[in-house]
Amino acid sequence: MSKPLDFNMMVFSQRDRLVDLNEKERSQTHLLESASEADREDAFYETVEEGSRPRGQVIEGVSSFISFVSLVLVLYFWNRGYYYEEPTGIHPKRAEIRLTQEVLLYTNKRDMTDPMRMFQTSYNEYCKSAEQRMDIQVPTWDSKNTELSPSTSYGMNISIYASTVSLFWPAVFIYLFSFSFQLTRCYEYCSKKNPQGLYKPWLGPDFSRWLEYLFTSPLQIFIVSTAFGFANRDMVLAQCGMQAALVLLGYNIEQQIKKIYKRHREKHWTFTPRRFHNILWLVKIRDIRGGVYLCLAWSLHYLIWMGIYQKYSLLEDHNTTCEANPDSSMPDVVRWILLSQFICFTTFGLVNSLQFLSAVLHGPKEREDQFGRWAAISQVYGVLSVTSKTLLETFFLWYVTSYRTWPLDRESTVSHSANYSSWVIAYK
Repeated sequence: MSKPLDFNMMVFSQRDRLVDLNEKERSQTHLLESASEADREDAFYETVEEGSRPRGQVIEGVSSFISFVSLVLVLYFWNRGYYYEEPTGIHPKRAEIRLTQEVLLYTNKRDMTDPMRMFQTSYNEYCKSAEQRMDIQVPTWDSKNTELSPSTSYGMNISIYASTVSLFWPAVFIYLFSFSFQLTRCYEYCSKKNPQGLYKPWLGPDFSRWLEYLFTSPLQIFIVSTAFGFANRDMVLAQCGMQAALVLLGYNIEQQIKKIYKRHREKHWTFTPRRFHNILWLVKIRDIRGGVYLCLAWSLHYLIWMGIYQKYSLLEDHNTTCEANPDSSMPDVVRWILLSQFICFTTFGLVNSLQFLSAVLHGPKEREDQFGRWAAISQVYGVLSVTSKTLLETFFLWYVTSYRTWPLDRESTVSHSANYSSWVIAYK
């Protein structure tokens, strides 16, 4: 007679226990190896002489000092700066800019349509440039609205007052943010003297730098775009928003560069397409994200500065073609603000683009070489940042010491004859 099998459950429990212990040991070993690798990466410091500070830390320290001095100067000129005299008294040069917003003047009231036609005719006769014409439109919102009807409605785009802002406000925040971030990076710079520091630029993209640019570069664009003495509020805010998006794209491009460096470092790395961004792998483009980010970044850069320079060019052409008055030309300081910031912002993009292209073509394979590249790039960005803001500070102070807020003209009353054949303007 067969005997029942005697199962010993302890065998399975001990086997599971052995498996769990082995996996736990391997997990601990992996964590120790990862921690050891992280310690080795953190221990990569710039080669400096005994008693000296790393070059990157020096750049951050000098930048924070320059930003602090710039902040003090801006506050001084804002509160105790230059003044100008008017019949109503002495007024500080606040560098206040009137922002406008566009609205469609849409009416069939003759009190408005006749002045619209007079203004159109007068301007087109005054400025005979084919590229600068004023037009009156016939809106088709109402199908009955035709030019043959005596009650035709006409439309003309005009600018109305939106708000007034002092350029000192964005200038103060530019240098306040710059000083705060740069001083923090200088203090937190990881070195032999400060091994617990949090700022380690050799490890790759550092979010603190891009966060500083996110807070400051849109404000720089705001100053550049309103240095003319006026601006469309919606257009300026759109340009600032595009600049903020451009900064985040720069950070994403650096993240793609880091991934490319990692692939170069893995000598036995094999590629298998798995996601849509690998769709061009047959033509040796393994990941299209970096190229897409780069193209979009340059497109935004072009749109921002094209809008600024088109406004500048339109004003220059108007003064040359229509007004022909040398006394109404654009102040030189406005040209220098535009030119200096355009060169600096474009150089930022070139550095980012060249680093990406270099990584794609022949990125460094050794980890130490990558450390060196990231550290050098961070130093280049640091120098560019302090250069652009120092130039902005120089020309901004020149601007506020010579700029006088445009005063408003006196209000007036306009009367006309019964048949609208004559008009009389009288100041209040």
